[in-house]
Amino acid sequence: MTEVLADQQRDVMAGEAIRCAIRVTRLGKRFRTSTTELWALRDVDFTVQTGEFIALVGESGCGKTTLLRLLAGLDTPTTGSVMLGQHTIQGPAPEVGLVFQRPVLLPWRTVLDNVVLPAELARQPRQEARQRALQWLTVLGLRDFAGYRPGQLSGGMQQRVALARTLLRDPAVLLMDEPFGALDAITRAQMHGELLRLAQHGGRTVVFITHDITEAVLLADRVLLLSPRPGTIAQTFAVPLPRPRSLEMRFEHRFIDLCRDIHQAMEHHKR
Repeated sequence: MTEVLADQQRDVMAGEAIRCAIRVTRLGKRFRTSTTELWALRDVDFTVQTGEFIALVGESGCGKTTLLRLLAGLDTPTTGSVMLGQHTIQGPAPEVGLVFQRPVLLPWRTVLDNVVLPAELARQPRQEARQRALQWLTVLGLRDFAGYRPGQLSGGMQQRVALARTLLRDPAVLLMDEPFGALDAITRAQMHGELLRLAQHGGRTVVFITHDITEAVLLADRVLLLSPRPGTIAQTFAVPLPRPRSLEMRFEHRFIDLCRDIHQAMEHHKR
């Protein structure tokens, strides 16, 4: 009987590991100079389920970008671990895509050539890569601009090109570091619409950093609030809004109430 229960427990744990795209355990990051020591993050614990959209919010300097770099395998934890599925992240993983704050496009290459760049570097078949790139440009409303160069596009269009370039690799996990922070309000709203549509396309797991609480509530299934430095998960908020979502939800009472609750929690944890 004991052996049967143990087998059942192992099966349950294995099932949880499969459903869990990211598991962060007692994660900490310390930076040292010759004279100072600074903990950017300490004892960070959370999980992200497969297909879940998580938003990370917190005041400037709380460690949001440091946390995303650790999730991406671009930096090494001082303490704790980050697991992707059942494997500990020890460097950049092909199943993880990263979208930066700015698009970082090559100005001398066309939109299409910028998007296919990762496939070229990986020596993938050129024609197949171009077909997939055109498909993503179509999804993101940019197919008619495939022959343009970045300097001929608006900031929002450039960011969509960068997103298409990341999606070309078909990452299971998408990490986004304030990708709309530099955009004007109208363009940002357009990008919210694009990302809401994308969230319905393929069931990707997304971790999205933002300082904009409204943006976090609109896009995410859960909002994680980081405390002031050293950052840790101060509070978690479920977002009880149905999908598919629309920009009009921003004017609903339950949306406004949740934004207020998160703002008040952020102010509380500053004290």
